Amino acid sequence: MTIITANNFLDSSSNIDTQKAVGKIIALWGFSEATLGGILHAFNIPFTGMFAGGVAILMISFIASLTNQKGIILKSTLIVLAVKGIVSPHTPVTAYFAVMLQGILGELFFGYVKNKKIAAMIFSLLIMLFSSLQKLIILTVIFGKTFWESIDVYANFIINQLFISHENPALFHLSYLLIAMYIGQHLIVGILVGYIAGRLPSWIDETINSEEIKSVLNCCMDNSNNPIILKKKKYWWQKKSGIAFFIILFIMLGLSYFYPEVGASNVSKIIIMIIRSVIIILVWFSLLSPYLLNLFRKYINKKEKSFYKDIEEIISLFPHIKGLVKSSWKKSSELKRFKRLKIFLSTTVVLLLISDLNQLNEVDR
Repeated sequence: MTIITANNFLDSSSNIDTQKAVGKIIALWGFSEATLGGILHAFNIPFTGMFAGGVAILMISFIASLTNQKGIILKSTLIVLAVKGIVSPHTPVTAYFAVMLQGILGELFFGYVKNKKIAAMIFSLLIMLFSSLQKLIILTVIFGKTFWESIDVYANFIINQLFISHENPALFHLSYLLIAMYIGQHLIVGILVGYIAGRLPSWIDETINSEEIKSVLNCCMDNSNNPIILKKKKYWWQKKSGIAFFIILFIMLGLSYFYPEVGASNVSKIIIMIIRSVIIILVWFSLLSPYLLNLFRKYINKKEKSFYKDIEEIISLFPHIKGLVKSSWKKSSELKRFKRLKIFLSTTVVLLLISDLNQLNEVDR
């Protein structure tokens, strides 16, 4: 078994090893985009959206550390999008745009910022900031400004009822606090992911010569025979958070009706907000989203012909990558928090780099 290090890839005079390594990382990224959500749910890992976005940042950053070839990140992005479309055909159009943006920004930052660690940090922060703003903008477009105003009205009503005299009502903008907390949470994750992205190559060098790697690799071969079960992606209103969101809306509507002092106009405003949201959702999912998705898929299908062999190989590797992920997660089970994350990530990438996946394919056949 040939041992490969991150530094060897950077300094190697042979482009073959580098190309193989980049191909494997693209496969891991494609696996993450297409199937990681279901696996994260199986492991009961919270914040799957941010986790999947973080993995994309790590993969793009690591590809940039392996090669300085111009256009490689954009090419990788198109391959991942094609894989995502084949394996997860129900993916919403917003997810495609998010991945495309990651690839474009990755190509720009790692192409022009010489220091890879600084590029990784800025890139990570921007992607996480965009992710948070995207959700807030969508929420505002669907429910309108009334949604945020209603949050402030009911927050002040509750505060005044519990703590403050009605003669001096409180003026508290809970909506601002919630928005700040939400964006702040994403930025904190962005800093963490950016730090990890900058350190990942050195972590891999530490792990790659470990004596335990061979035994873990053997375990991966056993796990790779397990089929991957893909769950159909739920729309946001079918998720627990979406259901809770509508429950809160109806609670607010009830409070407006039974407590006139909250504001008589809020009943009509909330009813209008609900009707507005239903209309926008229907128009988006029945007309705009299918149309945009069709255009996007046509573009990806054109590119897919150029990368057909790469896409076919990547999808065939998914069972083995799943085995690597499961074995790495199991190997790190005795550790906690950041140490577990470090060992899990470095072990997964190392196993992917040193394993002969082509041989594994021959064994399966």
